Amino acid sequence: MKKHTTFHNLFQKIVSDEEIADIQEGIGYQDTARKLDVLTLIHYLLAAAMNEWKSYRDCADVGDQ
Repeated sequence: MKKHTTFHNLFQKIVSDEEIADIQEGIGYQDTARKLDVLTLIHYLLAAAMNEWKSYRDCADVGDQ
């Protein structure tokens, strides 16, 4: 997978973990997953958007590159 760590680091500086927790609390979302939290999902979706992955299956095929 092409690493875009600069953008992810920038995103973390713009939107803090506390702000994400506030948004979750505001909409009434409670994180119940053990391995995939909201921040990890956001990073995944950002990577999918930046790499223009066509589908979940496409990311499985090109995600390791």
